Amino acid sequence: MLPEMEGAYVCEGRYRIVRDLAEGSFGAVFKATVLPENTQSVAIKCIPGEIYRKHKFVFKNEIAMLERASGKHKSFLKLVETFQETLKTVTIVDGKEEIKEEAGTLFIVTEFCERGDLFKLVFETTKLRANAQSLKDLFIPVLDAVQSLHDAGIFHCDLKPENVYRRADGTV
Repeated sequence: MLPEMEGAYVCEGRYRIVRDLAEGSFGAVFKATVLPENTQSVAIKCIPGEIYRKHKFVFKNEIAMLERASGKHKSFLKLVETFQETLKTVTIVDGKEEIKEEAGTLFIVTEFCERGDLFKLVFETTKLRANAQSLKDLFIPVLDAVQSLHDAGIFHCDLKPENVYRRADGTV
């Protein structure tokens, strides 16, 4: 769906894509660094312009929910910014450069959670699955965050382990 993005610069050169994190039916998520310092990492969800235009309501709603929730609870993912720009990619085909432009690509920039998602932790860590107290300690903050969302009138429609992220200190 999206071309190879590693090393690409987006948002007028403010971010450099480091690597792929995940790909879904609407787009992909990448780890990126903030320039010029190159010391802070962010996650950037990229939605191709054609898909954004077709499902504009879905993405406008997602952004509105992120804006409403960001910073309201310690477990909520922090929204950094959103922007649209023409994504230009260069590929080499038969020794010739081909430039492709995708007008109106949507970028949603959020904090980067270094330790990945809950799916990987729970389903790839046998030791954790066998320890009921560890599972409780992991899921109680998730339930607390969901309750805070509901209290704010926000209902997460895609709650699953792949959408719960862990920060460097292990918190969700």
